[in-house]
Amino acid sequence: FFDSFCMLRAGSVLRHIAPCKPLQNILVSKNASNKDNRKKLVNPADFPYHLPIQTRWNDNDVYGHVNNIIYYSYFDTIVNKYLKEECDMKAEDKCIGLVVHSECDYYSSLSFPQVITAGLRVKKLGNSSVTYQIAIFSNSDGDSIQSSASAVGE
Repeated sequence: FFDSFCMLRAGSVLRHIAPCKPLQNILVSKNASNKDNRKKLVNPADFPYHLPIQTRWNDNDVYGHVNNIIYYSYFDTIVNKYLKEECDMKAEDKCIGLVVHSECDYYSSLSFPQVITAGLRVKKLGNSSVTYQIAIFSNSDGDSIQSSASAVGE
């Protein structure tokens, strides 16, 4: 899951993220277990924000599937799109997100020219950090999202 925080030059933390009410809209229930629940969170309905992503030819590796490192670019894409669109974050705000921890469990392979759907939710909204959970789902027929994740990361 992505742990990231917003830091400004003056050292103010979360000036733009903390007041962002939309982050609270995708926050995991406080009753959810913090233990390794990634494998249980493979249903698209568990992730309130979705983003379709078209895989690219250069996402594939020599083995004909999306290279593992590319999943992290999908994670980056959905988090930043959410922050820009839902939290009105702008480059001129001089607010940067730093990834201080990331990991990913892979369950099935993807390959070009599949369209995938990234799902996003907030696992923890702290005073100086946000922990995101992201799942990557294959779109089996081009429209509908498969019910199990190809990868789940944080």
